[in-house]
Amino acid sequence: MESNKKSCEWCSGPLPPNRKKFCNRQCYANGRTRTLGKCEYCGDPLSRSRKKFCNKNCYVQSSMVALVCGTCRVSFKRKKSAVKGAKVSFCGSACYEKYERGSQHSCYQKDAITNPCKQCGSNVRSTKLSRVKLFCNMKCWRIHQKKNPTSGFSFCRKCGAEFKRLHSRHAFCSMECYRVFSVKENAHGWNGGVFDATNAGRFLYGDGRKAACGQVSYVREHRHIVETILGCTIPSSTRVWHIDRDLWNNSPSNLYLFLNQSEFSSALHGDLPHHSNLPEIAQLISTGFDILDSISQFSKIQKKDETDG
Repeated sequence: MESNKKSCEWCSGPLPPNRKKFCNRQCYANGRTRTLGKCEYCGDPLSRSRKKFCNKNCYVQSSMVALVCGTCRVSFKRKKSAVKGAKVSFCGSACYEKYERGSQHSCYQKDAITNPCKQCGSNVRSTKLSRVKLFCNMKCWRIHQKKNPTSGFSFCRKCGAEFKRLHSRHAFCSMECYRVFSVKENAHGWNGGVFDATNAGRFLYGDGRKAACGQVSYVREHRHIVETILGCTIPSSTRVWHIDRDLWNNSPSNLYLFLNQSEFSSALHGDLPHHSNLPEIAQLISTGFDILDSISQFSKIQKKDETDG
C-alpha cells in the first residue's frame, strides 16, 4: 500500500522525496494532457481541458449545415441557426435578388403587379404584400428627382408658398403659419370658443385680446360680462366677486367689482357686499371718470353713506 501511494501517476515509477504525483516534468506534462474521449467532429482524442471538441475550428464546423443554393444550385455551408425554418436558402444576396425577380417566387406567381418604371420605363414587379414600386432601382429614382425638382414639394395651407415636405402630413411652411392658421374652427379641440374649468368657472374666447406670448387668449366669462356692461376693458388688477359665491352664476346682479386685491381682502374680513355696483360704476364712467377712478369714487360715496347712516 505504501509503495502504491509513492508511485508516479503517469509512469508508475517511484516518486522522489520532493514530488507528490509525478516523478518529473515530462510525466507531469503527459498527465495534464491525458485523453478523456474523442472530438465530436474530427474524432481526434480530447485533452483534459476539452469536453466535446478538440479546438475552436471543430466547434464552428459542427454548427454548419450543408445546403444547396436555390438559384445557382451551388453547395455551401451555413449555420443551423441562420437557416432555421427557411424553405429556400441562397449562397449570396445576388442569388436572392435573382430568385426574387424570377418567376419561381410564389408571391410573384399569385399576387404579381407589373408597372413601368417612371424613369426608364422597364417593368417593375411588386406584390400585394408590399407597397407598389415606382422605380426599378435607386439610380432611376435619383435621376427622376433631379429632372422633377417639384417632387416632394407642396403648398402652404396658410400663405400658399411652395415648400419641401418632410413627410406626407406636412402642410405648413413654418410654425408661424401653423399658429396663425390653427385658431378657432381650425384649432384642435375647438368647442365654439367656450370651455368650463372645474374650479375657475367658464372661459370665453377673447377676440383681439392677446396673452403675454402674443397668442389670442381666453377670458373669464364674468369679466367679459363686466366689460360689456361698463363698455371698457377692466385692468387685470381689479377683482370681480360673485355675491352668492357661485362661480357659474354670472348674472350682472351677482357681480361686484373691487378696485384691487387689497380692497377685496378687506371686504372678506369685514362686511361683504349684498348687491352689485356695476350700474353705479357705469353711470360714473358715462360722466367722464376713468374705470379705476370710478371704482374709487363709488367706494368713497359708499363709505360716506355708511358713516352718515
